Amino acid sequence: MEADKVLKAALPTLEDAKKALDLLTRQDLTEIKTNPNPLIKFTWKCVAILLGNEKPDEAAIKKLHADAGLIDKMKTMDYEHIPENIQRKVKMEIKSNDQFEPDIVAGIQKSAKNIVTWVKAVADFTDIAKEINQKKSYVEEMSAKLDKANAALETKQAELNKVQKKVDDLEAELNDNIKKNEKTVKDIDLTGKRLERAQDLITGLADEKDRWAEKVVDLGEDIQRLVGDVFMAAASVVYYGPFTGTFRQDIVDKWHAKCKELEIPCSENYSLIKTLGDPVLIRDWNLCGLPSDSTSVNNAIIVFKTTSFPLMIDPQMQANKWIKSLELKNQRTLRVVKASEGVSKALETSLRMGNPLLIEDLGTQLDSSLEPLLTKQFVIQNNRKHIQIESSLIEYDPKYFSLYQTTKISNPQFLPDVFIRTTVINFTVTELGLEEQLLADVVRKEMPEVEEEKNKLIVSIAQNKQLLRDGENRILELLAKSTGMVVDDVELIRKLKESKERSIVVKENLEKSEETQKTIDAARLKCQPVASRGSTLYFVIADLALIDPMYQFSLAYFTRLFNLVIDTSERPKDFGKRIEILIESITEIIYTNVCRGLFNTHKQLFSFLVSSAIGRRTNAIKAPEWDIFLKG
Repeated sequence: MEADKVLKAALPTLEDAKKALDLLTRQDLTEIKTNPNPLIKFTWKCVAILLGNEKPDEAAIKKLHADAGLIDKMKTMDYEHIPENIQRKVKMEIKSNDQFEPDIVAGIQKSAKNIVTWVKAVADFTDIAKEINQKKSYVEEMSAKLDKANAALETKQAELNKVQKKVDDLEAELNDNIKKNEKTVKDIDLTGKRLERAQDLITGLADEKDRWAEKVVDLGEDIQRLVGDVFMAAASVVYYGPFTGTFRQDIVDKWHAKCKELEIPCSENYSLIKTLGDPVLIRDWNLCGLPSDSTSVNNAIIVFKTTSFPLMIDPQMQANKWIKSLELKNQRTLRVVKASEGVSKALETSLRMGNPLLIEDLGTQLDSSLEPLLTKQFVIQNNRKHIQIESSLIEYDPKYFSLYQTTKISNPQFLPDVFIRTTVINFTVTELGLEEQLLADVVRKEMPEVEEEKNKLIVSIAQNKQLLRDGENRILELLAKSTGMVVDDVELIRKLKESKERSIVVKENLEKSEETQKTIDAARLKCQPVASRGSTLYFVIADLALIDPMYQFSLAYFTRLFNLVIDTSERPKDFGKRIEILIESITEIIYTNVCRGLFNTHKQLFSFLVSSAIGRRTNAIKAPEWDIFLKG
């Protein structure tokens, strides 16, 4: 505030004057009081005026001198409220005497200087005090007006606050209504989109409804028959691997009858392929060289479902070729080693690298280095399986390592411990499987474009079925993982739509492929008699080992001879005539070549076996007639 600043500037001078009074001693005051100098008396006159004496005559001054508390009165007087008449009077006195100056008075009496300084300071301060009082009065007046204005302002502010509150309430209500409106619009939009997505979902799953409904019914029935089917499947994997297809069926029939007797629910037409097989996977196995007959497919299922390592009886090397082709397709590095070579080193390397191992040409005994692996003598370290191979402890990971063993011996005399440690599987070629292979050879040479188309078609069908199954699995997976409302899952609907579109294309391709396959199969059927004759001849030749063990004819030899006949025989324009020539040529040439390796005493028997086998295959000899001939 300005008045305070002015007062603050003037107070130091006044305070210095008051401090100067403190320097006066009693002796100084006595000397001053007794000094007759007119200027000194004039000083006392001014002091008397300031202290309120209206008539500062000699009597008043003497009375002032007699006052013992004079200095205290001078120091404690109210400087800010000195009356106007006293102010004017003292100023007139000071103005009337130009000798009234501290330095001049000091020349007369040094101690009187302090009193003069005080008088002049008080006289000067009155002007400042007057100015200050005026400003304070003005401030007080303005403050009063300000208080009045503030009071009016508060009244108006209160009124404004009421209006503002009403405005705020209206704005809040407006914002709420806007939000409700926006939410309503969003809900309308969301509901519209949900309807669209629901339509897409219904459309996408419409075609699956009937099939899934049928599947649910089938699965319900399968669950009822699960106990018996799984029992027979487990028994098949464990027990019937070493036997031929016919003997296997006899065993299964007895198991099935026993299940019925004990009232264990099971399928009427039980099949290992149906219980444990995967159609898409089986098609992949066929593409890798596995014969398509049920016995061969059952063998492959046992290979991958058994908990022991498989040992395959493979005189025709079919399992050997299939395993190699399969591991190549799976992009795994298959290590192949002969049983007579260093099995231990190959086993150690395969275990370390996580690669599959195939041991070929096994005899009747297992390699001793396989004992810890076959008996599963695992050591657990850091929650991982390890196995001791000779002096090395090697980590074992069944996810990557596989062990296959094959033997070319058609009827090996294995000791019981071999059956205990491994799963023996009879991969001896079947008549149906061999016929399919020979048919492929005939068609490849006689109708190469048909065979090429068939191979492409098989691959295409397998791929399409895989895509179809993947699509179905993807739909079910997405539906299972979906949380909340299905129609709100945009990603699910999008993927479902894509999957459905892809499924439609795949189904169309699959239908076209299956129609094309029927046409191809009809064309291939023309060559069926040639393959049938070749298969019949091979199994007659293979049975010669029962007459004399010396009569051993490999499938590879027979296949080469079969193909040689196809390449060198006459090729008339009439395809029917060509088939007749192939059948006669194959029969004659194979018979002639085999006879060269037979004793004369067995040639006539071989002729009878060939002719009777052909007669039974062509149904010229009926089964009852053959039974009568054999049994009488």
